[in-house]
Parts: sequence; structure tokens; C-alpha cells
Amino acid sequence: EQKKRIKEQLQRLEQAFRDARAYQQAKAAAGKKGVPFHKTDQRWEAMLPVLAGEVPVLVVANDLKQIQSAVDFCDRQKVKMILVGGTDAQYATDLLKEKNVAVIVTPILRLPARRDEPYDTPFTLPEQLRAAGVTYCISGGSGAGNERNLPYHAAKAASYGLPKDEALKAITLYPAQILGVADRVGSLEKGKDATLIVTDGDPLEIPTQVEMLFIQGRKVDLGNKQKTLNDKYRTKYRQQSE
Repeated sequence: EQKKRIKEQLQRLEQAFRDARAYQQAKAAAGKKGVPFHKTDQRWEAMLPVLAGEVPVLVVANDLKQIQSAVDFCDRQKVKMILVGGTDAQYATDLLKEKNVAVIVTPILRLPARRDEPYDTPFTLPEQLRAAGVTYCISGGSGAGNERNLPYHAAKAASYGLPKDEALKAITLYPAQILGVADRVGSLEKGKDATLIVTDGDPLEIPTQVEMLFIQGRKVDLGNKQKTLNDKYRTKYRQQSE
């Protein structure tokens, strides 16, 4: 039953790509003939950049067979693929490198996928991908509220073989390059958006505090209720002691 459901889902997905290509061809034909294309469909309009290779397809896959199947599907559809998760990506480095598939490793701070794997398997994955020449970056892998822990995922990888400068790039420059926005963000260069943080130490270390934050060159107020109350009562107790 499970195999039957998988087959049906893949057939629906393949049919969606066929429909999108048929829409693409019909629109192109109308343009060549100088005839207005009146049957605009936003669903297929969204697929046009994907079919053109301008927008990548993010595929969540972890097991080796899932990764191989996903790469094969995207290769047949001639679309650009980004692998998300990639628990077993270290076993498919040759394939990923051959097909130029980038990997968003997520998360680092987790248990091994199998009981017989070494405890540090998740921690060493980024270094294995780097050493194999596979394009990669690191994601926290949890809800948006926990993205504050992203630097520590990179720090864990750094403590298990990934060079420290690579660990920092894995959460700044590399994700920007993989997602196609490195012309605006990801590094400090002239002409970019000036979205950055200023810290009082190594950004990968837990004690480090963010001193300033800029988004597109505009300074962001880092004040909050906790800081306000802290300042209030520190001042109160200092005055009492005087």
C-alpha cells in the first residue's frame, strides 16, 4: 500500500510538470505568432522560472535511496535541485558533485539516524561534504523561533573538523550563493545590502553578544522588555545602596 501511494504521488508530480511544460509551450507559441495569451494561470506562471532553471527546486530527502531518487527525478525533469536535510549525503557525494546538487545540511545538533552509526555522524557531515567538493551550507532545521541557535550548529561542525572560517561561511555566504541572492547578502562587500551584525566576540561562541544589527543599512533597535527591566532594577538597587 505504501509503494502504491508513493507511485501515485510521483505520477501526480510528473503530471504537474507535464502540464507546466504544456503551458510554457502554449505561451511561447502565442508570443511567436503575436497573439495575446489570454489563458494566464498563476499556478503555471510560478513554474516557468523553475522550468527555465532560474529558480531551484528544494527537495527534502535524508535516506540514501531518497536522495538518489530525488536527484534522478530532477535530472529527468531538467530542473535545478537543492537537497534539504541530506542525512545520508556523505554516501552520495559523487552523485551530488556530478549533478551539481547543493546541500542544505539540517540540523547538525541531532542524534545519528541509525543506532549503529558513530555518535558524531551528524557533526562531521559538513566537513565530509566540503572535503568531497560538494556545495553545502548549514541550517538550524527547526522553527523560526530557534534560528537563534544557528551559529551553534556551525560551531559544532567546526569542533568536528570543519575549518572555522568555513563554518562561518556555511551560515552566511554559502546559503546566499546556493539560494541565488549572493549579489545582495551573505558577505560584506561594496554594493550589497549592508545586512550585518556587530558582535563583541566570535559569533560562533555562546557567550558572544550582538552589539548592533543592520538590515539594508538601517540600524535596528535591539532593545526589549527584558533589557528595560534589567536597567530599571539595577538603577533602583544602586540608588538604594547609595
